[in-house]
Amino acid sequence: MDTSFNSRDMVLEMEAEVGPRLTPEEIGQLYEFFSSDLGLGISELEIDASGPELATIKATEGSAIYSGLASKDPERLALYNRLLDGVDAVGMGEALGLNVSYALVAGMVGAAKRPMSDEQIAALVKKSTINLRQAITDALNSSTAYVYRELSLVELGEYVAFLETPAARKYYELMMTALDRIMTKESRQFGNSIMVALGQRKA
Repeated sequence: MDTSFNSRDMVLEMEAEVGPRLTPEEIGQLYEFFSSDLGLGISELEIDASGPELATIKATEGSAIYSGLASKDPERLALYNRLLDGVDAVGMGEALGLNVSYALVAGMVGAAKRPMSDEQIAALVKKSTINLRQAITDALNSSTAYVYRELSLVELGEYVAFLETPAARKYYELMMTALDRIMTKESRQFGNSIMVALGQRKA
């Protein structure tokens, strides 16, 4: 049975890879923020807005909120942009999108009984997802505007300031590297499993 994209195993693997690369001081700084009233409140906002049933609402209402920020609240818009840069949200979304696309394309190639190497599939995915980054940017802008809409400018500014600290930057850079590596491994494993199941490759 294929075990690719097991979320629990992936999170554990990311933690095992990132944790040892952080100093005790950096871990302490991260804990101090995430256990604070503001950190806990932000986590609650993010969890509340993470349900799949809210995807359409985040896209529509979030887009409406975001579109008015440039003229009505440029300071909040600037903070949102810094927030997304701080966690490299676009890069992380692109890594996820490319790897999921790889798994899907591998499935279609296998079903069409057209044997292709991992490199050929990756090239096909890259060509077919040329507009992926812009689509991810648009989705993140809408989602960010919706999720953090209730934060005051002071609270939002404090959150962004935390994300721009050396400890937070290092943490998210390590997480991005780990996520990209793990997602690439999982998508290749999933694609290979499909090819094997369809008789296009040997187990």
